[in-house]
Amino acid sequence: MTPIRSVALLFCLLLILLAGGGLYVYQNLPTLLENTAKQYLPELGLQTVHYSGLTISHKQLSLNALALQGQYEDTAYAGSASDLVIRYNWRELLHREIESVTVQSLQLEATEIAQRVSVADASPLDLSKLFPPLNLSELPLNTLRVNHWDFGYQKIDLPLIEASGSLLVDQLLQIHIESSLEDVHVGAKIWTAQADALPQALVTLKDKDQQVAEFSLVLQEAGMDQWRWSVDGEVEYTPVLHLLRRGSQLPGVSLHVEIADGLNLAGKTQLSALIEHHDRLDWGKPLLPALMNQFDLQVSATNQIEQLDVPGIASKLITTLSLEIVLEAGELSVQLAPAALRGKLEAQALALSPSTLKSLQWEQTIPLNWASPEPITLRHLDNGSWALNLTDNKLLIGGGATELRLEQLNLQTRFDPSQPPQIEAKLNSRMNSRLRKNQLPPMQVSVNHNGSLTHSIFSLALLDIAESMELLLNGEANMLTGIGQYKAVFNSQDLAYASETVLPILRKLKLLDIGGDLSIATGSMRLISEVTSRSFNVDALSQHSQLTLGNLSGSYDEYRFEGGALTASWAGIDKWRTKVPVELGIEKLNVGFDILDTRMQISLPRATPIDQPSVKMETFSSSVFGGRLFLPKPYLWDFAAKSNEFTLRAEGWQLADMVALQQDQDVEAMGILEGSLPVTITDGRVIIEDGYLRALPPGGSIRYIANEASKALAASSPELKLALDLLNDFQYEVLSSEVNLDKGGNLLLGLSLTGKNPSQYEGRPINFNINLEQNLDPLLQSLRLSDKLVEQLKKRSK
Repeated sequence: MTPIRSVALLFCLLLILLAGGGLYVYQNLPTLLENTAKQYLPELGLQTVHYSGLTISHKQLSLNALALQGQYEDTAYAGSASDLVIRYNWRELLHREIESVTVQSLQLEATEIAQRVSVADASPLDLSKLFPPLNLSELPLNTLRVNHWDFGYQKIDLPLIEASGSLLVDQLLQIHIESSLEDVHVGAKIWTAQADALPQALVTLKDKDQQVAEFSLVLQEAGMDQWRWSVDGEVEYTPVLHLLRRGSQLPGVSLHVEIADGLNLAGKTQLSALIEHHDRLDWGKPLLPALMNQFDLQVSATNQIEQLDVPGIASKLITTLSLEIVLEAGELSVQLAPAALRGKLEAQALALSPSTLKSLQWEQTIPLNWASPEPITLRHLDNGSWALNLTDNKLLIGGGATELRLEQLNLQTRFDPSQPPQIEAKLNSRMNSRLRKNQLPPMQVSVNHNGSLTHSIFSLALLDIAESMELLLNGEANMLTGIGQYKAVFNSQDLAYASETVLPILRKLKLLDIGGDLSIATGSMRLISEVTSRSFNVDALSQHSQLTLGNLSGSYDEYRFEGGALTASWAGIDKWRTKVPVELGIEKLNVGFDILDTRMQISLPRATPIDQPSVKMETFSSSVFGGRLFLPKPYLWDFAAKSNEFTLRAEGWQLADMVALQQDQDVEAMGILEGSLPVTITDGRVIIEDGYLRALPPGGSIRYIANEASKALAASSPELKLALDLLNDFQYEVLSSEVNLDKGGNLLLGLSLTGKNPSQYEGRPINFNINLEQNLDPLLQSLRLSDKLVEQLKKRSK
């Protein structure tokens, strides 16, 4: 066979082989494609590939439909495409380039078939593999178009997540994404500004037709292995709150956010941020330090709160807060620009009762104003704690008749977010307050706090500027449950100075209703109160208090007192009860005459309301008229009753001291008296009914030297002349008197005398019956005025 015939035969055989091979490939293409896909995509878990309507020409390859399915880790997936067209020419194919790929519709569904087990240590993440620089000119195709795509993802215990959109790569990148869940719409547009640029995005969130938030993101390379994100956005508060409230009610959605009924928030946040980080991120544990050490952050945010209502706490709060947040080299700082806030506090947030609100002349909502003229800073420290500083702040609560004003308020706080979080705070301020139009003394305020919310240890100190009184409060409490123990100590070593401002205010406020003018010249005071709480409810409080008054002197109206002392110990909140009697002592009380060494013990054996208590007078005694006046047995005094009755005993009274009250009469008398005085206290007056005084054996004497007025009267009355003659030197054996004192201060004495005058009627025994009546009010007033005049003369002579 010639060589030419051999070559021709070989060429024919080759054509037959090529034709047969092409026919085999065309007939078995599904199997070849499936085997090839399984060979090159084993990591995606591809299981089946199906297609239909394959058409191949020298310019394009088209498929009516393409379907695939598989399982990747714990997720099963299935995808399908319709009207797939791949355009090419043989020359571009030889250089591995395609003119265009067009897909009319693309669907992908993924279903979680088992919950993924979390990995203890997350592996480092290389972002360059997720976000490679997009140089579209180097892509192996000129155009990629997906006119419409749908995506569905079903996670265990969560509702179906669906998204749709479109994709176009034609020199530039354009991606549109839309997703909805229960009228919540998320939209995203991703594009490139130029062929070799990284993508940027615009993300919008809508609740029904109301826009909730919008963010723009730009991704750039900030250097070798370095990324920079530029973020600008705006968030509307009202739709966010509505979205959170609705989201907590969606089936299968767990937001772990509780939105209180009545919570209202209106306004918006506008922010601009730059975020830089390395390409390789290590998600170590704990997560927060890992984030802080790998990211640099600069954020500017303006938070405009048009109205904030927090049920039970505050309402109509309005403010604008401008924040600057910087995270650099692991150091985080937050600065709040000078700001002001105004609104209303709810009375129940301050645990104020209706009666207290009425007393303060406040409504159920109380005006609130806060101002910070200096920036407020928050910094993250090397030890993992946070530091917050406020300088020269102002806080005003209330207004009009009553207001609490804190000025020069400085706060230093350290917060450690450990478990449980630890808080250390120091606050200092100057407090100027007005109570029902009465200015209170300026006070210095100091507060210290250490511990956690479950074990809070704090102290409060109030000191008036003149340092005449101070209040110290120490406590330990669980701020979450209200369980705690507190101790308050009030001290005043200069009670006279403190009372000059406090007493007038208490009188004006009708908090001190003593009916007269009280003035304190000297004295000291110490009040200790220990309180235990079992919850935030006032009914769950129990307290024990101790009060000590010492060296107390001053005056009440025209009565003067010296050497006053009081010790008291009681328990209870609304109702008080004493374990040991209250002891009261007054060395000297002048009511026109001196009452010395008064001692009294009273008790509250049963819990009794403090506004109208029922007290038990255990003992009472005073030195008066050279003897003593005392209570022979205990009695109950009910402040709620219109009147109270008891009986006093008189012992060892010197008649000479009693008649000395008649300053305009020349009387000398000797003798010792005893008696009983039934007393009734009603409407602030002392009434004595059927009391008596009598002289002790062997009696005494009375020497009365009549003045000119008495002699003139005796000249026209033989009976009076006889009485005056007998009383000029009367030696009595029996002296008794009935004593009655009415509401008007009229003293009625029915005096009976049995005795003799040695110089009259040969010293024969004589019986006298004399009725005396005198109003004690002007008498005692004249005595007090004379004493006050003598006191003033002594002062001027010094």
